[in-house]
Amino acid sequence: MISTLPSLAFPWMTKFAQTAKEAREAGLAMVVAGPPQSGKTHLLKIERKSMYATDQETFFLRLQRETDALRLFQVLLLNTGDSVMPRDWRLHSLSCVASLFARRLRFANKGLVILTNCQGADREFFNVLFDVMAQLREWRHPCGLILAGSGDITDLQDLTGDRAASVRQYVAVPALSHGDIAACFKAWCNEEGADLAQRAKSEPDAIEVIDLVAKSTLGNINRVGQFADLKNRKFPDMAFTPQLVRQVYAEMRVGGDPKK
Repeated sequence: MISTLPSLAFPWMTKFAQTAKEAREAGLAMVVAGPPQSGKTHLLKIERKSMYATDQETFFLRLQRETDALRLFQVLLLNTGDSVMPRDWRLHSLSCVASLFARRLRFANKGLVILTNCQGADREFFNVLFDVMAQLREWRHPCGLILAGSGDITDLQDLTGDRAASVRQYVAVPALSHGDIAACFKAWCNEEGADLAQRAKSEPDAIEVIDLVAKSTLGNINRVGQFADLKNRKFPDMAFTPQLVRQVYAEMRVGGDPKK
C-alpha cells in the first residue's frame, strides 16, 4: 500500500506548499478538490510535515457526514482535546460551540487546521468555520486552514462562496502525468523503476508502458502506489513491459485475466 512507500513531492506539489505557506502567513485558507483517491490526502500529509519545524501543531480530521453545522462542530470539539464536555453540551448553540472550538485551537497551539471529506458539509458550517479563523486572528493566533473534498473544484467554490475573500487559492488536484508516474516508479521500484523512468524520457516502448500504467491506474496516485507495491512483492525481478503491466493489473483486479 502507498502508506508503506516514501512520500513524493511533484513540481505542482512544491508550488502548492509555497502557496499554502503564504496562505498561513496571510491568515487565509486553501481549498483543494479532486477525484476520490486522487492524491489529496497524500498531498496534505506532506503539507502537515511542514509544521514539524515549528512549535505549533496540526489539527487533521476527516469529516463525517452529519445532519447540520452544530453537530459537525461538536465533532470537531471532541477531537481537539481530552477535556470533559459539559453535561448539556449537545444543547449548546452553534455560536457557543464555535467559540469553544476557537479557544481550544488557541490553547492547544494549533497552527494549521486540515479538514478532508468537506464535500458533505453545508454553507453554514464553512461560514462559521471562517468566523473561527477570524477570531483566532483577532487573538493574534493566526491559524492556517486547508479544506479538501472529493469532486469538482466548483462544488467547493460554491460551498465556500460566501467567504471567498478568506480563501487564498482554490486548487484542483491534477491527474498524474507520465513524468509523475515515472518518478513514482523510480522512487518505489528500485533498479527497474529507475531504468523505466530514464527510458520513458524518449524510448517509445517505455512510454507505452507508462501509458498502460496510467490507463490501468486511472492516473490515481494511491493506485499507482498499489501497483508499485504489488510489483515489488510478486514480480520483483521482472522488467517493466506491457506483459508485466497486464499481470500486475490482473492482481489488482483480484483474479482478473492478464490477457484482457
